[in-house]
Amino acid sequence: MARTKFIEAPDLGIEVKDTPDLASLREARDRAERNALLDALAKTRGNITRGARLLAVSRPTLHGLIAKYQVNARDFR
Repeated sequence: MARTKFIEAPDLGIEVKDTPDLASLREARDRAERNALLDALAKTRGNITRGARLLAVSRPTLHGLIAKYQVNARDFR
């Protein structure tokens, strides 16, 4: 039986874990940027030119991201 007007997870026998600390904006952006980079390289099978075009960045910018996140584009071929 719900203790309040709303049914909550404990009312249904669902264990609620503590919420993790929120990432800083920089951490969230870095994680999203890395995921976008990995997705683009996977979709283009490691092709730098096509990956840069897909992400709407220049090739040098893509090379910078690859270095920043220590990714090897050849791993996607």
